[in-house]
Amino acid sequence: MSLCLEEDKIKLSGVESDFLELIKVFDPEKADLFELRCAFRTAADWVRLAHDRLGREDVAEYYNAAISGPLLLALEKLAEALLIVVNKETKS
Repeated sequence: MSLCLEEDKIKLSGVESDFLELIKVFDPEKADLFELRCAFRTAADWVRLAHDRLGREDVAEYYNAAISGPLLLALEKLAEALLIVVNKETKS
């Protein structure tokens, strides 16, 4: 979960790339509770790291873009997967 300074802006490179890669291959229909927990934990790490740096003006813009963009869509996908997994678990 590395941070890298790039053109006077901080980018959450490690967390962001890990999370977005995870979401690309994440299949709600095939997910189990372990995969779901890992995905939510990674999302929480991404938000936490951005939030910890919100006091810095250069990060606020990035954080707002992350929340309104790919992170929000990914969290919607995870919420859908959570319903699917819970339904599967309760039927077994």
